[in-house]
Amino acid sequence: MVATGETGSYCWNLITNTVMANAGMASIFDLPAALVREGLPIERFIEKIHAADRGAVAKAIHDAIVTGAPYHQNYRVIDPNGETTHVMAYGQCFRDNTGMPSHYVGMIFAMASPGPESPADPLLMLCRTAQSYAKSARNGSVSELLEEAVARLSQAQPGERLAKSVTRH
Repeated sequence: MVATGETGSYCWNLITNTVMANAGMASIFDLPAALVREGLPIERFIEKIHAADRGAVAKAIHDAIVTGAPYHQNYRVIDPNGETTHVMAYGQCFRDNTGMPSHYVGMIFAMASPGPESPADPLLMLCRTAQSYAKSARNGSVSELLEEAVARLSQAQPGERLAKSVTRH
């Protein structure tokens, strides 16, 4: 899958159960941007997730909250017309000074529907997306490094680890 450009970022206050997010998140989940910016209960977002994916997403979020480990999940979001948007989500739960889970922050990337030419490797896909952003920001040195990473990842066989390379400036 390849990122389509729509990116959502969010912060979920676990104490108040309020998710505040940007316009990209509102667009991906087909919710009013003003309400999303002010904050909505997490359930308003969860109900938009494809029913077949909800259980796995809920478990992954729960595990991330309990363990504090980073969260990564691919799933589908359904709009009112029944159209599906594939997304890739990353997040992490943070704890307050007493050790209680308090905030969960993350990003969601809308993805093109998987196709035969789409990379299965999320790292490859993210490097391609980052390279695209670096080019549009006219950051040539970063774009070149990402171009090399994309080339090396594209050549790697499934499960093959790339040799470490060091870049010195």
